[in-house]
Amino acid sequence: MKKKIYYILISLLLLITALTLSMMGIYTGKIVTAISNLDLNAFNISLFVMLLLVIINFTSSNIAFRMIFNLGMEEFTFLKNEIFKRDIRSKSEANIANYTTNTEALYSSRFMVIFNMINLFFTMIFAVLSIIYVNFKLLPIAVIASALPLVGPIIFGKNIEKKSKAFNSFYDFYQKYIAKRIGNKNEFIRYQIEEEVVKEKNLIETQHEQNRRDLKSINILSNISSQSLGSLSYLLIYLSGGYLAFKGEIEIGAILAVVQLMNYLVDPVISLASLMNMYKEAKPIYDKVKDSLVTPIVEREKVQLSKPIELIAKNIDFSYDDKVILKDFSYKFNYGKKYLIRGESGKGKSTLAKILAGEISPKNGEVLLNNQDISSFDFRDYILYVDQKPTILDKSVEENIKFYRSSNMDIKALMGKVNLKKNQDNLVSSEEGLSGGEMMRIAILRSLVDVNPIMIYDEPTSAIDQVNSNTILNELLSLDSTVIIISHKMDDNIIKKFDEVIEI
Repeated sequence: MKKKIYYILISLLLLITALTLSMMGIYTGKIVTAISNLDLNAFNISLFVMLLLVIINFTSSNIAFRMIFNLGMEEFTFLKNEIFKRDIRSKSEANIANYTTNTEALYSSRFMVIFNMINLFFTMIFAVLSIIYVNFKLLPIAVIASALPLVGPIIFGKNIEKKSKAFNSFYDFYQKYIAKRIGNKNEFIRYQIEEEVVKEKNLIETQHEQNRRDLKSINILSNISSQSLGSLSYLLIYLSGGYLAFKGEIEIGAILAVVQLMNYLVDPVISLASLMNMYKEAKPIYDKVKDSLVTPIVEREKVQLSKPIELIAKNIDFSYDDKVILKDFSYKFNYGKKYLIRGESGKGKSTLAKILAGEISPKNGEVLLNNQDISSFDFRDYILYVDQKPTILDKSVEENIKFYRSSNMDIKALMGKVNLKKNQDNLVSSEEGLSGGEMMRIAILRSLVDVNPIMIYDEPTSAIDQVNSNTILNELLSLDSTVIIISHKMDDNIIKKFDEVIEI
């Protein structure tokens, strides 16, 4: 309701802006006529009205566009939040451009274009009415002349949309390509293949710039055509206005008024032509963002399970491409027991951990909690998976441990359990301030803030020395939960503390 009122108020203000603008054109002619007739009284009245119109025009347009900008802020904040809600829940790769270039393009080339077109439409309507008021005989010429600039967009419109689609499609690929190559640069440096990667990138860059050039070229051609035809339209008015003046049917002031009003016909038409091009150019982006919002946010139902919570893997199959990783794996994890899953690298330990934690889905088989398939409900209150590559926020150590959750736990005392020798107020990030082992300790502490019935840890001590590893593992094995730890190397004395060892 609030948004609807906003749109109505904006439209009314734009209508007042267009009306006062056209009246200013009329009074321009009246001022010239008063001067040519040496009519001081008419001159003073026309000048006063003109000043009043300028003030009203400035005020209405200023308020209208401030309201438009406020509406845009609300609309695009909501849009990006909706995209983010879906991206943060989705297992597929997010398109970062949806938060930057795509939404910027939609703002300038769709949202603002709509209001600018409404403004120009009102301007043209009142310009036509004003020309009728000045001299109706000039209206047909004015309408024909003002329509000339639209020829460009009509001819080039489909081509612009086609080239825009090609550019935006390749642009998404280009962004992902650059991100992947820069992200893997250390590997390229190790093998001394930087030059080969640069050559590959140069070919892609050339194609990207060719797509940009083709899109800009057709846009410029369309805009230049509109501008040239717009200039021709003024010539038609001068010819027809001059003819009527020589016949004594129109005053010089009226001709100037019509010329001024023609600015409010021809210029908007030229602008409309450009805006139509922008609108069409942004359509592929609009369709892409719209498609991303079609997918509903799936909120799985929370289910109340009674203890003991039992985790069962049943006939699990998984493969990457044609390589079989897991085949018919079945196991029952009893509540409160401690399990070690070990094996050589590449045997599927981490894959199994992610399947048990619901991070990825098996090709065949199912994972059950108290005989309920975890794919059918929200199981996050029961299973917690700790990755070997934890997320580190650009925040304090304490904020990284709490991880957006409110907790009254003594964080300093908790840090002592894993021998994390950092001030809890220290600011850290993934790039600086922490070693690999310290990052992993923060991830472990994060899991201990609110312990779930089933805790799964993937190589929790791989980057930590033996003494601290044993301290941390003893802490994890003391939890009143089912604890599953993935590891390829562990002290024999610690291994003895597990209830079962699963070889992969």
